[in-house]
Amino acid sequence: MSTSTETKIYEQVVHYFSDANLNWDSFMVGKLEQDDGWVELKVLVTFNKLKEALVAYATEKGVEGENNEKKLISILSEIVEKESALVPEDKMRLELLKPIEEGSELGVKVKRSTKYVKSDEWFEKTLHLSFSNREAAKASSVNDEIKNLMMEYGKVTLIRPRKYFNKKAKSRSERFVPKGKFLVEFETISDCEKAVESTSNSGKGIKINGSSVQVEKLCDYLAKKVQQGDFISEDLRKPGEKYKSFKETVDKKRNNRDSNKKQKKDEQKESNEKSKETDNSIDVDESSNTDNKRSLEDDVSSFEQHVQGCLLGFKTDKPIEKFATIKKAFNEFERVQFVEINSDNVGGIIRFKEPVAVKVCDSVITANPETKAIDIEGVSTQVFELSEEQVKEFSHRYSNDSKKKDRNGNSGNRFNGKSFGNNKRQRKF
Repeated sequence: MSTSTETKIYEQVVHYFSDANLNWDSFMVGKLEQDDGWVELKVLVTFNKLKEALVAYATEKGVEGENNEKKLISILSEIVEKESALVPEDKMRLELLKPIEEGSELGVKVKRSTKYVKSDEWFEKTLHLSFSNREAAKASSVNDEIKNLMMEYGKVTLIRPRKYFNKKAKSRSERFVPKGKFLVEFETISDCEKAVESTSNSGKGIKINGSSVQVEKLCDYLAKKVQQGDFISEDLRKPGEKYKSFKETVDKKRNNRDSNKKQKKDEQKESNEKSKETDNSIDVDESSNTDNKRSLEDDVSSFEQHVQGCLLGFKTDKPIEKFATIKKAFNEFERVQFVEINSDNVGGIIRFKEPVAVKVCDSVITANPETKAIDIEGVSTQVFELSEEQVKEFSHRYSNDSKKKDRNGNSGNRFNGKSFGNNKRQRKF
């Protein structure tokens, strides 16, 4: 293997510590916050892409036990130390901290030379790519192809595929399905604008895997979504701006739909009165009940799609009453939106802000394969994926409560931490 391979391994580690990645990687940010910016190499060598590169490098070098954790840490330590020495002082580089005790390779740590500060600059430097053929976006090489093509216009710092949760998937690997859309972040705004001008505005366009790809600035794509009244997902939102929640978006569309229905009913009623065709008159109450039922079913279906992948069930061996305790524990994995606790206080549902429930469940099980549980202040807490029926039941409760809010002019019991229905307590964060 050549030195260029060592450089690629080093650049992969640099990527984990880069501003572009840390803006979205809550796991790495959490690790940085735990130890003043230091992260142990034994954590990094568990990352699939880096681990594969290290194992391949060790195999080519003829290192015995190339898949051994200590060996991989030792190899990575040598590469980081060597490559970081070649980085100019005015550039962000990696620094190593080795334990004084001999033979304690597992304790080697690494940090970036400059402190990470969250920035909102990514928004103006990001393009939105839409594939006309979604299947073309599923190719394993698509990220590399996008990067190689976009590198013609400037340095690409991050590529984020946009995905949706497929509840009908037969395996976990099929649950997060590509939308056929990508977010591509450049190092500078001028490079981003150059890419748009050279591809989209010129009419030249681009093709990847035989599919036409629409290229536009993220800000322009977002403006269209807002104008259409669509829900704006977290990955598209401009920092500092306020957007309607999913519930508010659904409510507005439902109100518009109900308003149109009412207008049609009034027109039909007026027409019937004029023609005096009493036999064909409309029973407004019956029609209204039917429409309300259909509206509720639509809301349940919409909300069910929205929360797919965000819900995780949990069960404890002892009663646990504090919402904040559960939130704090699971925020170590991903950002929690709210927690619902059963009336017996030994289980409930956690809703995350992103569709990461499967990821969190896997992390807990991988860390504790025997118990499949984590310890929360002395309470053993098992996690499990919700069934389709449980997701539907949760969505139905949510939509029913939204209806109560519309009728009563208040939030009912859903978000105030009091009893919900006959057997639930819930708290929003």
